[in-house]
Amino acid sequence: MGTQMSGTRERHQDRDLRKLSRSRRRDGRSAEISRLNRSKRSQDSDLTGWPVGLSNSQSLSVLSYLRHTFLDLSSARVAVGIFLLAFGVRLVAIFWFSLYQQPIAFNEMELIGRSLAENNTFANPYKIPTGPTAHGALIYPLLLSLIFRVWGYGVAARLALLVLSAAVSSLQYALLPAVASGCGLPRRFAVVAGLFGALVPLRLFTELDSWEACYLAAGWVVGVLILLQWWQHPSAKTSALCGVWWGLLFLLSPQMMVVFGLAMLARTWSMLRLRNFCCLRWPILTGTVAVIVVLPWIVHQSVQLGGLVLVRDNLPLELSVSNFPGASPFQFDNFWMEGGAQIGGTRHPHGSPAEAALVAEMGELKYERWRLQEVIGWVRQDPEEFLRRTTNRIRYFWFMPSDYPKWKDVIIFPMTALSFYGLYRLMRRAPAGGMILAVGYVGYPLVYYVTNLATRYRLPIEWAILFLASFALMERPFAIRFGRSWKRRAFLKRSVSVRAPANAPNPREAVLVDAIFTQASSEPRAQKDLPMFAAHLGELSALLVLQFQTEGRRDRVSLFG
Repeated sequence: MGTQMSGTRERHQDRDLRKLSRSRRRDGRSAEISRLNRSKRSQDSDLTGWPVGLSNSQSLSVLSYLRHTFLDLSSARVAVGIFLLAFGVRLVAIFWFSLYQQPIAFNEMELIGRSLAENNTFANPYKIPTGPTAHGALIYPLLLSLIFRVWGYGVAARLALLVLSAAVSSLQYALLPAVASGCGLPRRFAVVAGLFGALVPLRLFTELDSWEACYLAAGWVVGVLILLQWWQHPSAKTSALCGVWWGLLFLLSPQMMVVFGLAMLARTWSMLRLRNFCCLRWPILTGTVAVIVVLPWIVHQSVQLGGLVLVRDNLPLELSVSNFPGASPFQFDNFWMEGGAQIGGTRHPHGSPAEAALVAEMGELKYERWRLQEVIGWVRQDPEEFLRRTTNRIRYFWFMPSDYPKWKDVIIFPMTALSFYGLYRLMRRAPAGGMILAVGYVGYPLVYYVTNLATRYRLPIEWAILFLASFALMERPFAIRFGRSWKRRAFLKRSVSVRAPANAPNPREAVLVDAIFTQASSEPRAQKDLPMFAAHLGELSALLVLQFQTEGRRDRVSLFG
């Protein structure tokens, strides 16, 4: 009778899973599937309500129980929880350190924002009015102008900027579990990374007061999520969305053009290797949409300045103030320390009225070309020094020493080293996500290898460093880490369901895995059960082979697929 009731109960659960599959839910680990999994565990649980399969010592561990309960929460609730924690920590810091009472520092971006607020002109980023400019990209000065129009230039505007930066910085950590799910991975390690970034802000003041850096970081995380969806399920809709979002990122920071271009090249090459020529239209469509988004601003700036400008034109100026004879790899040393003060104080238009007057007289584009010739002459004069300085910048970009407090280096340096190993492991386990993060590691820091270094320049990529370091620490064989068969069983269930396309879960795989483990663990196993065991194992193998061959899942057998 007990066996019959158990069989009836399993058939009912299989029927519920099939109904759920027909609804084509977007996430195979949605709240409904979590409810079904909890009901299965509860059937075999003891009277205390703790999950079975745990040893006696683990059953008495409150931490283990809370961990399982937390992992059953929906992705949206986890993201909201991480966001609220991060936002709360940063709000406390704003008021604890009285950051809102500090006056707004009117650097180049703030001066452009003030010009937009007062005169509706994208101009005057230096000491004196110099006319139209392309020193900054569009979006951040435009955002500053809106805040200045509403709150002015006093304490209210400063507080609005800090609170907005805190919210945007918190968003990047809240989205890390979604990135793990988009890569087809368990979100456990990403939740740990998000909580660490939320509660231990290693770059707190940089996050709150670093121009567009925090906005670029959050926008990059969203861009990675969109790229993952487009990479795995290309269509006209996802291509248009991807192109629009990345086009906006170009208008926030033009070095993202390099990251986007490398991602498109990687995807195109993977399609060519698979001889999937019909899908080449999706990278072309995505790139076209991105160009359409950024093209009006390029045309506007080119007309205003009298020459072609790709969003910003200040790269020659930054090269010149970064590579003079005797220059340091760091911005602070070159601008404010003795020896470099001449360059920072007298050769940069923001700090030197004479240089700003020269910009107004020559025109910004001609001035930039002149500074480019200047730095080319310096490099030709001593190429070995330039090469040595560039090598140091590469080293310091990834392992940048902290001025204060020094203990942060004990965390940041090992975390950065672990992230490279995590990237290697991610490219093997989730090639699509690994490749998208790899192009960021390659493309984003290129410009900072030849210009001045500062902490805020590294901030936009630190979410990826934290994400990959957490993956490197927690991505180990489950049998070694937990040493319990129920953990291996849960991992196998996730591996055959999570890596499937999110809109078409196949519950039959989970049913087969459940049957195989049940039959394999029965002691002694009856001889009549062997044919059924072999049949279930063969059907599961066939499903997995079919899964490898299905469109959109080639990333499990090809590095760039």
